[in-house]
Amino acid sequence: MPLDADHGWTRRNMITAAEIRELLSVDYVLSSDPRDRDGAPAERFEVRARVPGTAEATGPVLGTVGIIASVTEPFCSDCRRTRITAEGKIMSCLFSREEVDLLGLLREGASDEQLAERWQDAMWIKPKAHGMDHVGLDAPDFVQPDRSMSAIGG
Repeated sequence: MPLDADHGWTRRNMITAAEIRELLSVDYVLSSDPRDRDGAPAERFEVRARVPGTAEATGPVLGTVGIIASVTEPFCSDCRRTRITAEGKIMSCLFSREEVDLLGLLREGASDEQLAERWQDAMWIKPKAHGMDHVGLDAPDFVQPDRSMSAIGG
């Protein structure tokens, strides 16, 4: 994800979700996890061993693998995630440049209802995708957030 501290991320150096699935498919058969994704960032797959030289699976499910593909296969339209930064700010999107203060309310002794209202207000301004009103990290109006993902809290 383009949320690195030194802003050295480039699309040229990344591995896409399709490439990950292709690499795994050499030895394994991936099938969609039957559980609902329910807004989770990872698309999950059940993993079975591959019969050598075929596309057929053999044996039981070995486990589950999840691929988070926010760049190559965005899930923004189903995202319901938020974060609270170490500074007490609500971020409704990792790519957002907007943060809503929660710490100030806490220090003022705000009620649970006031905190919930502030959080709801933050979610009403949640961008549609990648910190913008449209999906597209290649879009000319995409601006990489100043803070890295680890500084945001992820």
